[in-house]
Amino acid sequence: MTNGLLKKYKYGINELPTYKTSILLSVITTILGVGVLIVAKHPALQSVSIISIIGILSAVLISFTIQPLIFNFFIGWRTSKGLAPIQLRTYIHSIILFSIYGLGAMILSLLSITIFPLIPISKKKKMKWLHGAISKLVTVVLYGNPFIKKKIINPHHETFEKPAVIIANHSSFIDTLTIGMVTPNIIYLVNDWVYKSPIFGVLARVVGFFPVSSGVDGNLDRLKEKINQGYCLVVFPEARRSFTNKIGRFHKGAFFLAEQLELDILPLYLHGNAEVIPKRDFVIYDGSLTVKIGERIKFNDTSFGVSAREKTKNISAFYKDKFNTLRNEIEQVGYFEGVLLSNYRYKG
Repeated sequence: MTNGLLKKYKYGINELPTYKTSILLSVITTILGVGVLIVAKHPALQSVSIISIIGILSAVLISFTIQPLIFNFFIGWRTSKGLAPIQLRTYIHSIILFSIYGLGAMILSLLSITIFPLIPISKKKKMKWLHGAISKLVTVVLYGNPFIKKKIINPHHETFEKPAVIIANHSSFIDTLTIGMVTPNIIYLVNDWVYKSPIFGVLARVVGFFPVSSGVDGNLDRLKEKINQGYCLVVFPEARRSFTNKIGRFHKGAFFLAEQLELDILPLYLHGNAEVIPKRDFVIYDGSLTVKIGERIKFNDTSFGVSAREKTKNISAFYKDKFNTLRNEIEQVGYFEGVLLSNYRYKG
């Protein structure tokens, strides 16, 4: 069965029916040979026969059911979806790190609705502490993998003390973790699934993450309240994750917010996330994560246009150009070697 499964994986040739037929014929002849001992008068011979038959049938059942399921989980269905086969180390490491992340989020959620309301300090200070704890948690998760290099480039010495609309490319589940590693002083604009999540939902609501489905036009006052508390708003202008480092079309929501709230635009360039945890995958691969903090674009800067529509178009082109420059600096010869080889794992 292993040879048949591997042949289908390696060459795309489905010879499993042939292998199954051969196995069944072999099982039948073996059972016929050993099974005659059941009629033997000696109890020991009968016992040998029964145990042999049970063992053979068990092996057939496992090889026809459980073995293909395990093979398809680790290799088969993943390659059919364009994902690399699973490596045991990265798989176990991913489970450990996500367990730490999920457990930490649930503990913080529990503390935020039980202990925090009883602490006799201002809500603003409690929220600052909670945001700081979230930042520490995601930093622990990311630095818990020694096979991933982490690098933060801050050429303009950004402190995130002045509120802004942070825009970033979106290609991986860990984009939010990567940004959280850079600064705790942020409020995410999130999809509904985050609010409804049994793991992150309570915490997202308590710290003030904003659901984009409710619209921003009628909720500017809520966002202004967070801005007055000193937080930056994080928006992914693409509105959805891409499969690669190629950036999709920008939507104007982030630039409308910056215009209405009179906030600077602060670009963050996230590189390597698409290779570390690709879209639709849950395995954390070896690689590198780079965050480059760009220069602020002042809200009254007209060099990118006046209206939100003009700024969307021009800042999008500007952002993509800067990001491509970063890619050219990082993606040298051999950068994709690990990604390429991982897709040929177990092919011999």
